[in-house]
Amino acid sequence: MQLFELSGVDEEYYLHETELRDRALLPDTVHLYRAAAEGHQTGLSWTASFERAHWFATRLGALGGHDHQIYEITAPREAVLATFHATRREHEYVIDTGRIDPTMPGIVDPTDWERLLTTSGDLGREP
Repeated sequence: MQLFELSGVDEEYYLHETELRDRALLPDTVHLYRAAAEGHQTGLSWTASFERAHWFATRLGALGGHDHQIYEITAPREAVLATFHATRREHEYVIDTGRIDPTMPGIVDPTDWERLLTTSGDLGREP
């Protein structure tokens, strides 16, 4: 968090790739996903791509020997610290989870994964 503050991220600006951008350019909210083992669901890295979250859940879970869930949140623009789309190809959002509803994130039911994979498309459009 301190590194983002040092880079100029504040109430008015967020980091987009390598430059500061006006926070008002972001949508009011952004729907995001995160693949993680239980206990790690409120980390900083999230993605706008369900397909990418699924990739992390199925690859990392298998490699680590821990079941991974896919979590989802609707984050207000005030929670966005940074976006990395072109450089990381993950439609990544870095989120200050201290600024989201404490009852979140929700778990995406695994029975919905296949449906979401076929309907998600590329949701990671650049802000």
